[in-house]
Amino acid sequence: MRKVFGSNRSLLVKQFLSESVLTTLFSMLLGLLIFTLLYPQLNNFIGKKLAASYLYHPISLLLLLVLSILVGIIAGIYPAIFFSRFQPIHAFKAFTGKSKTIFRKIMVITQFTIAICLIIVTIFVFKQLSFVRNVDLGFDKEDKLVMQPPLDGEKLKVFKNELLQIPGVEMATICFAPPGSQSALVLNAITEDGEGGMMVNALSCDYDYIPIFNLKLAEGRNFSEDNASDANGGIIMNEAAIKQLGIKDPVGKELSYPLVPNSENNSKIIGVLKDFHFKSLREEISPVVLFLDNQYNSTLVLKYKQENLSEILKAVSQKWDEMIPETAIEYSFLDEDYDELYNSEEKMGKLFIFFSVLIVFIACLGIYGLAIFLGEQRTKEIGVRKVMGASTTGIMQLLSKDFTKWVIVANIIAIPIGYYIMNKWLQNFAYRTALSLWVFAAAGVIALIIALLTIGVQTYKTANLNPAKTLKYE
Repeated sequence: MRKVFGSNRSLLVKQFLSESVLTTLFSMLLGLLIFTLLYPQLNNFIGKKLAASYLYHPISLLLLLVLSILVGIIAGIYPAIFFSRFQPIHAFKAFTGKSKTIFRKIMVITQFTIAICLIIVTIFVFKQLSFVRNVDLGFDKEDKLVMQPPLDGEKLKVFKNELLQIPGVEMATICFAPPGSQSALVLNAITEDGEGGMMVNALSCDYDYIPIFNLKLAEGRNFSEDNASDANGGIIMNEAAIKQLGIKDPVGKELSYPLVPNSENNSKIIGVLKDFHFKSLREEISPVVLFLDNQYNSTLVLKYKQENLSEILKAVSQKWDEMIPETAIEYSFLDEDYDELYNSEEKMGKLFIFFSVLIVFIACLGIYGLAIFLGEQRTKEIGVRKVMGASTTGIMQLLSKDFTKWVIVANIIAIPIGYYIMNKWLQNFAYRTALSLWVFAAAGVIALIIALLTIGVQTYKTANLNPAKTLKYE
């Protein structure tokens, strides 16, 4: 109509560009408002405090303004050029260029490709988190209270014995660090043939370390107070250490050097532990050596009965205040400490949920708009089909067929991309979940169901159009 009334091409281009820029500027303001309102919830969601002050800095706002204008120009340039070249006669004949339809289809396929990739990534992130939380670690991390009293030597032993008197406290151990803490002394060990050396993780502990964490012995025995030599050079190695040092028939074998710090006696292997995950699942199980030594012990771990936890915590705090009044008590739970090793993955998973929902919503808007657009193009065709006896269900299937094809195309593109991304990411873990095919299939089915539900209402409306109205002027 504007061309009929004399608008020239430059005026139409200016109109489309100004409308596009105004839309993006309004979107920017709306985005800032939404961010301001949801800022506290976002911090809670990702478990990290974002510095909102940077966003509202004058330079940041200026950059945001410039970026919004550029986005508006880029978004408006194609329709501005396309419609300014449009011939009025084609518009009045409801003509639509083939290139525009192809562009819309490409956009929908692109949006669903991104959505499917994000769904795949999100499922695998939480699948890996489930794996690391449920895999057999080789030790028991449940019902363990961890603290570091500022005591040493005999005073720490006395404090341990005092806590063992509390009802509900089943066991206690004094050690350098519990399993899963990723903290250890590092010692240099010599291979069996004497030709090489390697670093091993060494943990000083007491006699109760192995039973409290339910560590399994593959060979030999635990430290015993009945064997005085255990405290003077006795060591227990894990299977990884025995294997990498090349030691055969290890139990009872005396090393040719003192491995235990500050010991003049050669170390003697009294037991071999089954491998356990001393560090996070990002790393291979490394060599570990246990030895008895009070000098390095600074951590106290209690095993408690879950049903008595509140009373136990109260009693432990009272004992702490009695014996260490100058220092406030601090404690943690071993299972929670272990879960914190994967905080970054959990935050990433939450962010992917957010972005997955967002991109799926955008893709749904795109496919819904395309359903309206294509429905209007095919109103006469649908009218003829209805006159010829086509059912509403048949027409809905006809209209949905193209959308199904586009989502399948998006799946074909997204699945190898998602596989590549997750294969790369999972390589950060020495122990990882499988790249199960059902995840890729589920992501595709979810996307297809969402697409069909989105266009369902519109295709139903289009399929139920009265042919008398659609063919009225034919």
